[in-house]
Amino acid sequence: MQDTDIDGLEPKDAAEYVLAFATTLKRTEADLARVAEEIATWTRRVALAAGKGEATLAEQARAKLAEIEAKKAAL
Repeated sequence: MQDTDIDGLEPKDAAEYVLAFATTLKRTEADLARVAEEIATWTRRVALAAGKGEATLAEQARAKLAEIEAKKAAL
């Protein structure tokens, strides 16, 4: 069964399935938007630290950025 295949379900079960699917989709979209904002923030922080010659701080920011990008990939 595909995610969007509701053939064979009773109307009540189909309605519950569609509602749960739509809720999960909206939650995932919101999570992706939030993570995109975090990525933009940490990308700016990497550039700022590198621009000020703060190599250690830039590396820490890159590590945080990698962590957030991994979170995005998991979504």
